[in-house]
Amino acid sequence: MKVLIVEDDTSDFNEIASALSTLGFGDGRPHTIIRASALDKAVAELQESVDLVLLDAMFPESLDSPGTAFSAPKVIDQIRRMSPRPMVLVVTGNEKATECSNFSEVERWMDEGLVADVLPAPLPKV
Repeated sequence: MKVLIVEDDTSDFNEIASALSTLGFGDGRPHTIIRASALDKAVAELQESVDLVLLDAMFPESLDSPGTAFSAPKVIDQIRRMSPRPMVLVVTGNEKATECSNFSEVERWMDEGLVADVLPAPLPKV
C-alpha cells in the first residue's frame, strides 16, 4: 500500500506516519509512506498511483513560499483526474481551516465521494 501524507508540520507528519506503521494496515502487504510538505510536491507525487492520501487542509503551495493557505482544493483537483482514485482523508487541526469560507468544499467532496472523512489532528493515540 502506498500512502501519501500531505502535511507541512514535521511533528504531525511523524505522529501520523507512526500511527500508520503501528496499525500495519492489516492486509499484510508492504507499505510505503511518502511525505509531501507543500502543494507542488503533492501534485508531483500524485503523478504516480497511491492508495491512500491523508490530506492536511492548510499547507504552503511550495517550500519557497512561506505561510499556509487552504491548498487542499488543488490536490483534490489532481485526484479527481486519477484512475483509480485513492481514498482521501482530510486531516486538520487548524481551526482557521474549518472557519475558512472555502472549507464548505470539503462537504461537497464528501458528497461526491472524493473525500472519505475529515479527521482532527493530532490523531487519537492507538
